[in-house]
Amino acid sequence: MEVKAIFESVGFTCTSYYCGAQKNCSELYSKMSYVKVVLDDTVYWIPPEGYTQAAQNEANFTCMLAINSGAPDAGLTLGSYFLTSYYAEFDYDEEKVSFAVNAKAGW
Repeated sequence: MEVKAIFESVGFTCTSYYCGAQKNCSELYSKMSYVKVVLDDTVYWIPPEGYTQAAQNEANFTCMLAINSGAPDAGLTLGSYFLTSYYAEFDYDEEKVSFAVNAKAGW
């Protein structure tokens, strides 16, 4: 199932730019699954609290997804809100990025 269809099935409305809902995020968590992100050989399981954020925008969405998808084969974009839940280390000399869960992430 396409990412957009998954989120629309639990109450989100998706445009080509974002997905949002006119409900509080906490009202949707019980319908949402963890997101599995695999980077190299490491698996990160992100709960709904880690990929949603309370927001207010022109469409009156009060809950927004903090991940984006482009073309079906393009993967996901994990932005700054995702990175608040992780400690990221960028090693430019070795050309690698490492992640660790931020103990203060709140989930």
